[in-house]
Amino acid sequence: MTIRILSDGQYRVSGAVLDELDLIDNSMIEALHAGDEQTFRQAFTQVIDLIRSKGQRLPDDFLGESELVLPPDDTTLAEARKLFADYPLDLT
Repeated sequence: MTIRILSDGQYRVSGAVLDELDLIDNSMIEALHAGDEQTFRQAFTQVIDLIRSKGQRLPDDFLGESELVLPPDDTTLAEARKLFADYPLDLT
């Protein structure tokens, strides 16, 4: 799966990393729906960090489509609620 982090770039994530990401982002979405800013912030930071550390960074000139687009890591809970309205709970 190709994931774009806005203001950062695109990463390719697959296999066990995608499964790990799926677990973390589900808690992020649950926190979003509950309005729990602290849990959202922790989970969102984990999602971004996992993608950056274990995903394969794609070259800046890569023109492939991203299956998932994430906002920058400084996104607020209010902004995230709008952006993640249609976010899938299961990435795999």
